[in-house]
Formats: sequence, C-alpha cells, structure tokens
Amino acid sequence: MFVCISLFISLPIVAFCGTGSVWEYNGIHGPAHWHEEYPDCAGVMQSPVAIQSKKATFDVSLLQFGFKGFSELVQANMTMKNNGHTVQVDIVDTSLRTHGGGVTGGYKPVQFHFHWGADNTKGSEHVIDDHHYPMEMHIVHYSDRFQKIEDAIDKPDGLLVLGFFFEIGRHNIHFEEVFNYLENVAHKDDTTEIPQGSLTTPPCYESVVWTVFTQPITISSSQMSDFRNKIKKTTVNATHEEDLVDDFRPLQQLNGRNVYSSFVTQKPSTQAPQTVQPINVVCQHSHDNTNNAISTSLSLFVIFISILTSGFMYGHKM
Repeated sequence: MFVCISLFISLPIVAFCGTGSVWEYNGIHGPAHWHEEYPDCAGVMQSPVAIQSKKATFDVSLLQFGFKGFSELVQANMTMKNNGHTVQVDIVDTSLRTHGGGVTGGYKPVQFHFHWGADNTKGSEHVIDDHHYPMEMHIVHYSDRFQKIEDAIDKPDGLLVLGFFFEIGRHNIHFEEVFNYLENVAHKDDTTEIPQGSLTTPPCYESVVWTVFTQPITISSSQMSDFRNKIKKTTVNATHEEDLVDDFRPLQQLNGRNVYSSFVTQKPSTQAPQTVQPINVVCQHSHDNTNNAISTSLSLFVIFISILTSGFMYGHKM
C-alpha cells in the first residue's frame, strides 16, 4: 500500500524559473548561491526535506483523495521538453482536477518532471527514513482559484505537488510510452509532442502543498539508464556534451514544521520505508474505473492516478 507525505513548503518550480538569471545544481550557480538571485530560496519553509515516518502524526483527512476526469481520460495533449534542468511533460486539459488529501478546493494538473542521480544511491529530492531513491517524479498542480499557474505560484496554497519515488526492478511497460520519447529531447531546448498519452528549483516560492508517496514505482535498470545516458544539459550545438544527472536540491531544514501521515506508525523503523505498516483504509476513489482507463489508453496521467492510496502531511494544518 502507498503512503504519502503532504507538506506546505517552498517549491522552486522547474517550469517557471526566472529566465533572466542562470542557476544550476552545482558550481558557482548551484543551490548554495540561489538566494543571491532568488531571495525566497533563503526562506524557512524550503524543500526538499528528510522525513522520519516515526515522528509523523496520523491525520485521517489525508486518505480522502479525489480525482475528477482522470478515469475518463483516454487521450491527453502532452509535450515533452528538455529545459537543461530536467525532462518536463506539459499537460493541456482544463477538465482535470485533484482534491482532498488534506487540501482545500480543487487543483489543476499542469505538468510533471523528474529528478534523478548519476547512480542508484541518489537522485530523489525527498528522503524517507534516511532512504534515498534513484529518481523522483513531481506532478505539479495549481489551485483552480486562479486562471493560470503564473498567478498561483507565489500565493499561499497556490500549488499542489504529488511526488513519487522510483526504484530499480522489473521493466515498467506503462511508462514505456513516455520514456520512448526521451531520445527526442536529448539536448537542452529540444521539444517533442507525445500524441497520446517551494518549488525545489528557483525561484523557491513558499506556496506549495506537497504530497510525497513513499511506496516507489518500479522501473528497470535500462529505463533508468535512458535518463542518465540520453539526456544532456547542453544544446545540440555545444562543443562538449554534458550528461544531465544529479538534478536534485540538497535537503533543507524542517524548521519546526510538523509532519502528518495517512498511516499509524507502529514503532521506529530501521528498514526501507515500504515496510512501514499503513492503516487499513485506502483512498476513496475508484480503482476499477482507473484500471479500465489504463486498458484503453497508456496515458501516463491515468497511470499516476491508479497508484494513489494514502498519505503524509507536513507544515501547517490546512
């Protein structure tokens, strides 16, 4: 069963970073210097963070996830791009909504992107019970109180992000349809259409409600290698190609923020987070309808929703 952590913290959003300034994940433009151009990156509610499940407080409201339009989704307009910091997929569908899970109102999904490491010992931005994963995916939403995401990114509770960890195991055929397009965005500024289917980067606005699911999604070693070997942070005309790896921000301090969970912890765990025993209640949405949608279409967003079950929250109570 999946466990998730919902949090109210800064999300420096990859998609909406300032175009007038340069930022990187290392060197003189790395995370230690982000605050020089983006002052919010020095805030006290920054992400990512290390979460200890045994210190979380159970909150039954985190079990009540709802999803409008996902089970009916057969075709979505999606565009994949390499922006030099990550691989991002933009979704254009104004009818989709996510609600519940400890937040108020509806949120519109707008894009998802990935953070990965040069090897399997690192890559995820968040850490659960001292465990790092090789990759983490973020599905970014904005509140339907706003007309567009640009209006929401610096507002309280303006954004909602669902985070998923990846682990290495069997080949994942559901993600294959999207992963197959990675070679089309090998270089920075490459874009391709997928015909069917605080932000942790600058400017670090403290406007995000996070939900991080601790049960990882399994992909094969070859699928993970595609990210490490096919994706470059340099443009196609660059003299020397440079692999895009280790695109994750260092851990930030909780600074007194509380962590709430969708499960009851039994005792301190020294094992991987998937061994933590969750409460025997699942999210109140139809898995049957979602699974039927998957059999009709390999739309990645439908697959995302099929794996949601329960969750964690940190920050202030909504």
